[in-house]
Amino acid sequence: MRTYRNYIFDIVISALGAVLGVLMLPPFGIGGHLLNLLLAISLAAYLAIHLFGKLQRTRGTTFILTLIEFCAVCIIIIGLIFQQLRIFNVVGVCRTLGVVLWLRGMVSITVMYINLGTLKSARYNLPKFVLYLALITAGVYLFANPLITDVVFNWILCVAMLLCSVIFAFLAFIYSPSRK
Repeated sequence: MRTYRNYIFDIVISALGAVLGVLMLPPFGIGGHLLNLLLAISLAAYLAIHLFGKLQRTRGTTFILTLIEFCAVCIIIIGLIFQQLRIFNVVGVCRTLGVVLWLRGMVSITVMYINLGTLKSARYNLPKFVLYLALITAGVYLFANPLITDVVFNWILCVAMLLCSVIFAFLAFIYSPSRK
């Protein structure tokens, strides 16, 4: 049985990853803009995949709290886009992630508290409570005292993209038809 792998796709992804990895280097100055765009895209994916589905499944107070979180994350995404247009400056990637983590933790722990008070069949789930409390704590800590600066995030993404491009180039070399 032969395994087929599209090596052309691997070559294209490898080249794009290498170009983006080099552009993410801090001396080029494009890394900060790409970092904010990647964060905005990631938050938009979080909105579309997680929060939108949660909005469709919930009703009552849970719906209202999730809608508030949805609107707040939309405002953060709009702020990241406006930062690209140099209208105003958002505080940074680490602080933005801190606000989003804090929002998720606060909404989840509030919903858990409301469900415990209204639903008689609701049980106290300690691991979820600890997870939500950890999200709130991490969010507040990342917002108040950012651990990682934007330059360090640029370097991390640059190295990750270059490593991925090397892996895809290796896969393209292994699965190329001339090797068989």
